[in-house]
Amino acid sequence: MAETARLEEEKKANHALRLKEQALEREKRAGSRDPGANTSSTDLTLPRQETNQPPIIGTEIDPPETNNLKLIRS
Repeated sequence: MAETARLEEEKKANHALRLKEQALEREKRAGSRDPGANTSSTDLTLPRQETNQPPIIGTEIDPPETNNLKLIRS
């Protein structure tokens, strides 16, 4: 019984190690394609200007000459 438990733990540890090695390989390959990038492969955030976020719900800014706020119908 103890032998089976030890083998299961070893199997899990080997699997985790293999996953870490694969992640490192992917990160290396990604880095070699874009040497200027210094973000990790899990960093999916974009700078604010590249997000294409919609305006705040409920307000819309008029052209500068009127400088008023009006409600957006939704």
